[in-house]
Amino acid sequence: MPARVGCIQLKGFAKKDEEKVSQAVGVRSGQIIRYPECEAARERVEKLGYKGVEVVELPNEMASEFKDILVRCAPAAESR
Repeated sequence: MPARVGCIQLKGFAKKDEEKVSQAVGVRSGQIIRYPECEAARERVEKLGYKGVEVVELPNEMASEFKDILVRCAPAAESR
């Protein structure tokens, strides 16, 4: 059975930018994880002007069939 997206966590982004970044990620809770989509999500967030973006899969603490997605930005990165 393919893994599904659990929670999407954003780290290193200003609170005011979280909605914009979340929309750029384009991955929603419950959808099947397609690994090329994780790389595409990273590229979309970097197009917003963030540098050093990582999109990482993490185990979900509640259910093994779900994986959480962490979108992390380097601390020195700034948006345009």
